[in-house]
Amino acid sequence: MAKTQKEIMNALLGALEKGDGDLSDLDALMDKVKKDIAEAKAEEAARKEKEEAELKARGEKIAEMATRVLNDKATDEDVALVMESYMHNLGMKDAKVSAKEVQAAKEAANRATNALDVVLDALNDVFGMDPKPKAQPTKSADDVLNEFLKTIR
Repeated sequence: MAKTQKEIMNALLGALEKGDGDLSDLDALMDKVKKDIAEAKAEEAARKEKEEAELKARGEKIAEMATRVLNDKATDEDVALVMESYMHNLGMKDAKVSAKEVQAAKEAANRATNALDVVLDALNDVFGMDPKPKAQPTKSADDVLNEFLKTIR
C-alpha cells in the first residue's frame, strides 16, 4: 500500500531535520520521495477509477430497473436492489439483499395473510359478523369544506 501524502511529508521532514547526510544522500532521499508520490498517485487513480466503474455499473442497473418499473415488470432483483440501497442509506454498508430473500419474504407474507384470512373467516362464522370494515362513502372537497364551515358558525 502506498504511503499517504501526510506520511510522505512527515518522513521527508524527519529526514531533513536530521540533516547529517551530504548532497548525494539528499538526492537519494528526493528520489525515494518522488517514487512514494508516484505510487500514491497511481493508487489514488486506481481507487477513483474503480469507484467510477462501480458507480457507472450501479447507475446502469438502476436505469434498467426504472424501465422495468415504468413498464410494470419489476422483479425480485429490483426490489432487492432498492432494499439494499435503503439499508446502505441507513448506515448498514455491508448489508446484502438477494432476490431469493425477497422471494422468501413474499412467501412468508402470503402464508401469514392466508392464516389471518382463516382466523377472520372463523370469527365471522362464530360471531356472525363481517370483520372487514365497511368502506366509508367518499366525500368531495366541497363536502368537507361545507362540513367544516358548519362547525364554525
